[in-house]
Amino acid sequence: MQYENEQEAILNIVFMGTPEFAATSLRHLIASGHNIELVVTQPDKKKNRGKKLVYSPVKEVALENNIPIIQPLKIKNDKEAIEKLRQAHENAEIGIVVAYGQLLPREVLDMPKKGYVNVHASLLPKLRGASPIQSAILLNEKPTGISIMKLEEKLDSGPVYSSVNVDVEGKTAGELESDMAKVGAELLVKTLDSFDEIKPQIQNDSDATFCGIIKKQDGHIDFSKGADEIERMCRAYDPWPGTFASIEDKTYKFWKFDVIKSVSSDNVKVKEADVYSNTNVVPGEIVEVSADRLVIACGIYGEERISVLELQAPGKKRMNIEDFLRGNKISKGMKFV
Repeated sequence: MQYENEQEAILNIVFMGTPEFAATSLRHLIASGHNIELVVTQPDKKKNRGKKLVYSPVKEVALENNIPIIQPLKIKNDKEAIEKLRQAHENAEIGIVVAYGQLLPREVLDMPKKGYVNVHASLLPKLRGASPIQSAILLNEKPTGISIMKLEEKLDSGPVYSSVNVDVEGKTAGELESDMAKVGAELLVKTLDSFDEIKPQIQNDSDATFCGIIKKQDGHIDFSKGADEIERMCRAYDPWPGTFASIEDKTYKFWKFDVIKSVSSDNVKVKEADVYSNTNVVPGEIVEVSADRLVIACGIYGEERISVLELQAPGKKRMNIEDFLRGNKISKGMKFV
């Protein structure tokens, strides 16, 4: 991470962010020579049953670089935080927001001369909202990307200063987030270097799509969905919340699938290596078990097949399917629900 910056390009910045995705941008801003006047991040979280306070990745970077920090619980209701922001923006001409986790009131958005800029993990106006990385995988977006936009009160609706494509193919959400964090940080620095010369492009609201907050229950697998959709779901929810289904009141987590592709023969759609004689199967039913293979029926009528490559039993670590089948009793005809 090396940058060469002309002195006149150095900006005084208020930075708002919380997770590692945001910390990557903060590191790049510091390395590029910009001056971070103040960091705003979410309050410390309690872990291990409340015995230990854990700092956000952004707070860790700020502490390492001796940058002042504030952590308001609700920024719009915190008069002290608002005043500290006002003081910081007496010198800081721009604000940067990357996955902060709170909406900013108009009072804050209007403080810096150059406004607030946001790093958003989609090609706007597609996938406005809280889960663009996971949604790009779920919806099979090819490609997705990063947008640097002006922050406005309406969700992810501001003019776009710059954007760049990022390949989605075959990646989990964790892998895609790591790639996009680096790409987004680099694009942010590049955009700031020529900020005053860029004419931001107004988004077309009629093309906008939206994505919501992911909940744990979203990871439950409905095997009546198609094999391709289930495979994308598994990648989209890795690492959290994971994808899961149950047999006999035991919940198993699925970490990797392989879709058994369709082939055509005499104009009849059949499955590759599909030698299953019993066509009266239902979605979620196990149709094949061997020493190194576990195949589940899926699709509305159970007409598709998906092979499990990595699985996790309750209270156990994730395993490849061969190791899993060696230590767990799973048999043909059992059904995941």
